[in-house]
Amino acid sequence: MSNDNLKRFVQDDGRTMRNLLGIERDPEGFEASLSKLSGARLAQLQLNPDLIERSFDRRHLSAIHHHVTQDIFEWAGKMRDESVTIESDKIGPVKTMAKQGGAQFDDECQLKAGFALLEKMIDVEAARKMNHKDFSVHAAEVFTHINWMHPFREGNGRVQREFIRQYAESSGHELDFRFVTQGRMYEISEQSNRLQSTQTAQLFEEVSDPKAVERMRGPYVAFSKKAGFQQLYFTHAYPGHPVKGNFVGKGPGEFVVQNPKTGNITIAAIEDLPDNIVNNEISFTPKTPLEGPQ
Repeated sequence: MSNDNLKRFVQDDGRTMRNLLGIERDPEGFEASLSKLSGARLAQLQLNPDLIERSFDRRHLSAIHHHVTQDIFEWAGKMRDESVTIESDKIGPVKTMAKQGGAQFDDECQLKAGFALLEKMIDVEAARKMNHKDFSVHAAEVFTHINWMHPFREGNGRVQREFIRQYAESSGHELDFRFVTQGRMYEISEQSNRLQSTQTAQLFEEVSDPKAVERMRGPYVAFSKKAGFQQLYFTHAYPGHPVKGNFVGKGPGEFVVQNPKTGNITIAAIEDLPDNIVNNEISFTPKTPLEGPQ
């Protein structure tokens, strides 16, 4: 099966997705509209838990994609192993997709087996009995599995996060991705392997901890005023892992360090702020865990 079908979802500029919005040859404008419209649809799902049935299977994931991208794609809700129609142009299945680094996601013919395994991984009642730490590990494993399936031509990240957020909510847990940048999500996807990566596990530990989420709020809002901030990597400082960089500022419960080479942002508890800051250069080893002083 040829994978030329992958290219047929894109306009002749090679960058702008074919869409229902009338946006032509303008990838930046399209991405801005995609973010705005899909964000509004995601908000609907979060405000109305009963808007779609939570079966936590292929049908559920498809329903989320359809709801979130219905304003943008004629093929909303359709997966890579299905034929779709765009402006009367019938397009067959997309055999393969790959990360920017070259690693291949699951072949389209593997999706059936992938969803069978997903249904075995999902267990709302068992998840309800898990503590915070155990659920964050479990949720990261489920998320990693869906990420490697990569069932949609476009919109996978948004849909995966909403699916796993709903799973957490139905299991009596909470996952809050509001202050996670695109740069961090892309980096996690690039660096992860099929067995899950340390970066993915750390992300889920953070977004499942309300205090860690709140600690991220101030720095995220402050940096959101800067151009290109969504491409930055925001993370928390972890006990025993040295941090070195430029001191950027502090809030009531946290301070911010930026790596001068990568631009990556580390958020640390104010209790770990060292006294020896010279020319805004800072170096320290955190002691405070995510949930705050013990």
